[in-house]
Amino acid sequence: SLLPEHLVQEAKQSHLVVLALDADREGESICYEVLESVLPNLVQHNLLATTPNRSNCDPRDDNHSHDARVWRARFSSLAPGDLRAAFESLTKPSPWDARAVEARQVIDLKVGVALTRLITTALREKVSDLAPSNEVGKGEAAGKGKGSMDKGKGGKDKGKGSRGPMFSYGPCQTPTLAFCTRQWDKVLRFRREVFHTIELDASPRPGRTVRLEWLPPTGDSGAGEEPSMLRFPKEQLEQWLAGIPVGSPATVTDCHHEERTLEQPLALNTVALLRAASTELGLAPQRCMQVAEQLYMAGLLTYPRTETTRYPASLDIAGCIKEHQRHNKWGNWCRQQLRQRPMAAWAERRGEDRGDHPPIFPVCCASEHEL
Repeated sequence: SLLPEHLVQEAKQSHLVVLALDADREGESICYEVLESVLPNLVQHNLLATTPNRSNCDPRDDNHSHDARVWRARFSSLAPGDLRAAFESLTKPSPWDARAVEARQVIDLKVGVALTRLITTALREKVSDLAPSNEVGKGEAAGKGKGSMDKGKGGKDKGKGSRGPMFSYGPCQTPTLAFCTRQWDKVLRFRREVFHTIELDASPRPGRTVRLEWLPPTGDSGAGEEPSMLRFPKEQLEQWLAGIPVGSPATVTDCHHEERTLEQPLALNTVALLRAASTELGLAPQRCMQVAEQLYMAGLLTYPRTETTRYPASLDIAGCIKEHQRHNKWGNWCRQQLRQRPMAAWAERRGEDRGDHPPIFPVCCASEHEL
């Protein structure tokens, strides 16, 4: 691979290394992969004394606290302030997070192999007509190497002789496979039908008309299915309406009040970002992530791939709001929020911290022209 060779050449011209990779567990694992190529080739410097690691532990279990040549920078946005803060408070890499990634990869691989064997054995003959024709010889997998298993990607193998194809799904892909299967079953079972409903215009007082919607009773749709509204033939509805003269009075027989509380939205994670982009902007998921990554690289947005929905305690939310006071569209709203909400309210932290990147939020103010 060219990348390890490039790292070796760069290390031969350097005295120390600052690992500025992703601020999550996968980033820690990559740190130790980088150190395998960089650390043995760093140029010695008198001011960077190194205390030998006498514990004889695995290099991947060492946090390099004894080595002044190895440092770790953690940040989730490319804003100047975040970058300065990260490099002013350098830490050491975490071997435990890196080991957790390795454990997850091993588990994914083993579970993926077991699921592949189970799915292939159970479905090989039933779905063989959907796969390419069988050929004698070595099978060709859709995903090559280790990644096709431990990353959970689906693939097909033509197999040997007449044994039929092999279908490979790892643990990451299996929940999606189940969802797609259920949706496909619903599509196949769907039958187009015409149904009728009743609409009523009521006048509670002169000059005002209210359109009432009829909510038909629901019936059992079968095991595992949500109850669906019953369908009545057009003749049945017309018979009911025929017994009600036009302009006859109506009586309210029951009134039910329900109080609902609209919770404050949680901080934005990747799933919520994709949902909002689809609903509000009509953006497909792939296009949404392309735009989000471009904004991240431009230093306008935090890292767009995260599952966390709680702002970190170190984040100055009020300061982030102040950054947008000059915006021509929502600047007035920002100033209003800063005047009306006490500073203690900004310290409230809701949501869940999944241990990866902070939630998604703009770190700099930019106009439409600048974007």
